[in-house]
Amino acid sequence: EKNDRLIYLVSSSTGEVLFWQGRRFGDGPKYLSWGSIPGPIIFGTGRTVILTEDVVSAMRVGRSLAASPLFGSHVPQKALEALWGRFERIGVWLDPDKRQECAKAVLMGLVHGLKIFGIYSDKDPKEHTDQEIQNIVSAHLPA
Repeated sequence: EKNDRLIYLVSSSTGEVLFWQGRRFGDGPKYLSWGSIPGPIIFGTGRTVILTEDVVSAMRVGRSLAASPLFGSHVPQKALEALWGRFERIGVWLDPDKRQECAKAVLMGLVHGLKIFGIYSDKDPKEHTDQEIQNIVSAHLPA
């Protein structure tokens, strides 16, 4: 049988596997996950953190800014609280087919007093060049 799944591992500093997620490219469930992550995973640095659906998007955005994968399209309040205080602003950049989920997450954050904003583009974050990522995020930053 052909292996049609890409596996992402999250390990502790001692090498213990804490979490893994498999992304399927064929038929069946898109994601399969195991374990738990003790806190947000952050790629890159900056005063603004961008939440993305997946690890690859977070790594791409993390070349220019701080980014954290959600491992899905749901943005839990707990994730926002874990990032608030560490960053001045939180951006939510989900894939184009998840605009409604992005808007809900932003509204939830605003209701709780967070400096949060949505980012919308015609492609997944991982499909943009580094320069495009910088331009898109800059165009969405609140004044």
